Amino acid sequence: MKLFSDLIKHEEHKSTGESTKRNKIIDGTISIVSARRDILDEVRSQLYRYNLKSIVEVDSCIFNLKESGKLALTESLIIDIGMETCIDKIVDMVNIMIPASTKFLLLGDCDSISFSQALTKKGINYLHIGSQLASIYAQLCNYGDVNFKKTDSLKISIIGCKGGTGTSTIAYRAFKAASKMVSVPVLLVQGGEGSQDLDILSGSPVVKDGSIVEINQNEYVRIETSDSLWVYDDVNYRRFNMIFFDHAIYGQNADRIETVITESNTVILIVTRELASIRVAKKTIEESKRILLTKNELNPKIFLFLNDCRPKRAGDIRVEDIEEYLGRKIDIIRTYQNSNKENDTIITDFVSSILGKSTNKKANFIKKLSWKKTF
Repeated sequence: MKLFSDLIKHEEHKSTGESTKRNKIIDGTISIVSARRDILDEVRSQLYRYNLKSIVEVDSCIFNLKESGKLALTESLIIDIGMETCIDKIVDMVNIMIPASTKFLLLGDCDSISFSQALTKKGINYLHIGSQLASIYAQLCNYGDVNFKKTDSLKISIIGCKGGTGTSTIAYRAFKAASKMVSVPVLLVQGGEGSQDLDILSGSPVVKDGSIVEINQNEYVRIETSDSLWVYDDVNYRRFNMIFFDHAIYGQNADRIETVITESNTVILIVTRELASIRVAKKTIEESKRILLTKNELNPKIFLFLNDCRPKRAGDIRVEDIEEYLGRKIDIIRTYQNSNKENDTIITDFVSSILGKSTNKKANFIKKLSWKKTF
């Protein structure tokens, strides 16, 4: 079903007074991202009608753009997504490429009603290139509060299945690796039930009253308090494109597992070769299957991460035996690291793969978060 087929493609010019008034709303740089010269020219022409001259053209497809740093320096973004109709792929791109405080508007060739509505439900404004380019200015003016983004943040839960599995170290290094790959705000939340050692890991003072602390450019951390455990929907999280949660699942009830599964885009279960951690992982996997059967609209990616946090010993459970017991393959094995260096290649490759940032074919062993739904 067509969305805009019968709409006229051009609207009358607004009055000079109205244009001048609205220009006060958009007074920063506007970047146009498109690999198509005709689209760049047409969008620029539409903006010039309202005397908007601070325009930067990025001649690239947004999905192939390697460096997103320049996007962080603009107030508003107009992005051409071409024929792309995969909702999950588009949402992932928004979370990874576009800072939470930046106004943005997507343009595309698809004029399907269901596609447009699906993006609207995700908090994404979309215009059909063939018939709605004249509405660009009005859309930018009416974007609303940009202090909090409308789209859901990308949430990655790193879950320890036993004490001493190195979960906090892995979570922190994954957080650091991700923050170096993107130019958007990234937050690490350390669960109040865990070690609460973010100050040691980061080498920065981190208060334990639940405050969000900036430790570096685009890097923020928070330690949960006892009265705010396992919270995934804090309104303050909307300031961040990507959030890592560091939690310990052992000793928790099924409600905690459901929270993780229903609120996360990606879940990484950390196990060791100890039977106690493997048993908790099995319980978590089985509970996850039950939850997903009753909530089939969910599509989180669940990974098994075997962390050898001590040297090998005789009698250690073999990988094959762990996989047979759990009924699934282990996705990543991190061998014993006799070093505290922050640059952890295994974790960096893992994070780059789930973010679609890897350029190393051998390391690209994990598909994108969830690029399945197509209209």
